[in-house]
Amino acid sequence: MYNVTTNDYKFVERAEDDFYTVELTTGEWAGTKYQYGKVSAKIEEINDDEDGIARLNFMWTLIEGDESLLENPSFQDYIGEVLQNILEDAFDSGNYKIGNDDDSKRTDNDSAEPINQ
Repeated sequence: MYNVTTNDYKFVERAEDDFYTVELTTGEWAGTKYQYGKVSAKIEEINDDEDGIARLNFMWTLIEGDESLLENPSFQDYIGEVLQNILEDAFDSGNYKIGNDDDSKRTDNDSAEPINQ
């Protein structure tokens, strides 16, 4: 497990993309740039005290860096920890948005079909 903080990455805007790119700023993969795609969380275990253990699943795209990272489990674990830190930081600060602003593009569950209202 890695001890990722907000000092280990930064968000980078690219003119050709609508989404932010994450650039790693420390460690062996410093300078590597990638984007997260679809992210989901699945509760795997519920403890007696009602707390669940969730597993993050995510898609990602390498933007800039060594292509061997595409098959590197250590790198994938690391960017999973980065994602966890991004989510925790967003929830702690209240700086997040869930869903689309445009309800016509809103979907239910895992469907890609818009909800008719």
